[in-house]
Amino acid sequence: MAGLFVLLSGWFFHYALTRRFTSSPPLAGAAALTFGTLITAWFFWVLLAFPVLPFIPTLIIVALAYCVVGTALIKNRINAQKIPVKVMVAVAAVTFFATWLFFDSVLMRNGELLIGRWSVSDFGAHIGLIRSFSVGGNFPPEFPLFGNEPIRYHYLVDLLAGGLERAGLRLDFAINLPSIAGLTGIFLALVGLTNHMFKKNVFPIALLGFTLFTFNSSLAYVAFFREHALFSLESWQAILTLPEFVGFAPYKEGLVTAFWSQNILTNQRHLVLGLGIFLTTLALAFELKQRKSRTGLITLGVMFGLSYLLQAQIFIGALLVMGVLAMAGFRFFFFVLTPATLVAFPQFLSLSGPSSTAGVAWHFGYLAEDKSAFGLLRFWVANLGLTFFAPFALFIPQIRRWWPLMVGAFLLFLIPNLIQLSPEIAGSHKLLNQSILIVNIFTAATLVWVWNKSIYLKPVAIVTVTLLMFSGIMDLMVLKNDEHVVVWSANNPVTEWVKTYTNKQDVFLTSWDSYHPVTLAGRKIFFGWPYFSWSLGYDTAERQRVLDEMAQAQNPRLCMLLTENRISYVVKEKGIDSFLLDNPALQEAKERAHVSDGNKIYTFYRTIDLCNSHT
Repeated sequence: MAGLFVLLSGWFFHYALTRRFTSSPPLAGAAALTFGTLITAWFFWVLLAFPVLPFIPTLIIVALAYCVVGTALIKNRINAQKIPVKVMVAVAAVTFFATWLFFDSVLMRNGELLIGRWSVSDFGAHIGLIRSFSVGGNFPPEFPLFGNEPIRYHYLVDLLAGGLERAGLRLDFAINLPSIAGLTGIFLALVGLTNHMFKKNVFPIALLGFTLFTFNSSLAYVAFFREHALFSLESWQAILTLPEFVGFAPYKEGLVTAFWSQNILTNQRHLVLGLGIFLTTLALAFELKQRKSRTGLITLGVMFGLSYLLQAQIFIGALLVMGVLAMAGFRFFFFVLTPATLVAFPQFLSLSGPSSTAGVAWHFGYLAEDKSAFGLLRFWVANLGLTFFAPFALFIPQIRRWWPLMVGAFLLFLIPNLIQLSPEIAGSHKLLNQSILIVNIFTAATLVWVWNKSIYLKPVAIVTVTLLMFSGIMDLMVLKNDEHVVVWSANNPVTEWVKTYTNKQDVFLTSWDSYHPVTLAGRKIFFGWPYFSWSLGYDTAERQRVLDEMAQAQNPRLCMLLTENRISYVVKEKGIDSFLLDNPALQEAKERAHVSDGNKIYTFYRTIDLCNSHT
């Protein structure tokens, strides 16, 4: 359990370190869960980059050092503010909710990896990447579904999960524990940030802001009640048993997109942790400015800069928000921005390469089909619901001084509506999620102000909160009712054969299966499911052309293509989605192995044998 030991000790160390600069246990807790997880991920990166270091012994030494130094630091901590019982109860509730949410989407049971039906598509790009770090030798990192090309994807969360599994943690715990830390860290960071922003009513604002972020504000419920009677018991029973999301554009008809529900949190774990690090950085920067610690601000910038490989879009969005704050009078943010940019730049270069087809282009209106002024208004009102009116919060004097933060949120919102940052325009939703996370602070502060203003306004606040959350409650019912899909078994004979008899650096020519037993053995395949590679900017058209040629080629042409593309094994597959069954060159070649997993029969050929069969 070296993986769990180093993760927990990392949290303890960063809690102790932060308590030297703050009297706020919630803020220190946010730093522990977010930055503690981030720095632990970088320790795994170092161990994988330098395999000469003994993996488990080094981890144990690091964990012990965390504990020893953390114990020394905690003795010199600043006297803590008293933690109200309601805050402790809320933290426990958030942690319990996060645990259920993430383990409900990914879990191991009886040696089988189960993934929720609404998560199984997205995780097809992640499980193979995780396993390439845990049981493979994927360093320098490549995308396992597009072998022999440098990775173009912020992979640090997947590397962390792979490292934790390699260190003995069960795969579902390795994936879910950092996510639980991230979501709980978001709430704790909100407590710390709202304390600096508003001083009063900190807990209700933070809790409501977190709740509004978790339960999206869209008008999906309007579309639902167009087809269901509002005052019918059957309609409300139908909500409890919803099998699919009401709003899931552009993958189904409608205005409300798929990027507002909790499904984004369950599917994109790097987003959760990235948002937690972003909010914690904001809150810590205000705390360090209050303590007049310029060294602390610079150190914070260095640590924040390490998050680029974790979630690149959120990092860039955070730079934008902090830049606006810095130019609007909060100049201490420059001490965070400068080192963060310098630390992140080499990471940016490592994810950029000449073969990438990704490019920035103008694209007006994000996913709205109707690009007219009325069409855009209709689209965003449907997606934002009452949150659309959040900027009116700036009319309240207690909130108005934080207008730079609202401007930063607006710029984050504006970018996906004007610019396409990747081949898939929908991928820019991370900036929208980041924007709404900030805006919800203002929405929550406004609703708390309304609640406290007059007893007659309390019903208004209750109705508004209900309307803001109702679509999110409906979405949660979908996840509650979700079914699980078995994507892999720990004793899969194909996976075991590949792990035992092939080299960790070998590349395989296989079918497009996202959960191919070859990738689950930690190996890379030449061309997996094209959508993932295309969305990351790889030249999938050229690789498809090469694949089509190899599928029909005979020797010596087949041998030449396999050698040129550095493919070590060819896999003929018989069963569902058969692959290469009709290639005549394979009929003459020597089989390396013939393995079945109950669904398919896999026949393995070594490239060297295929070439020798010709000569």
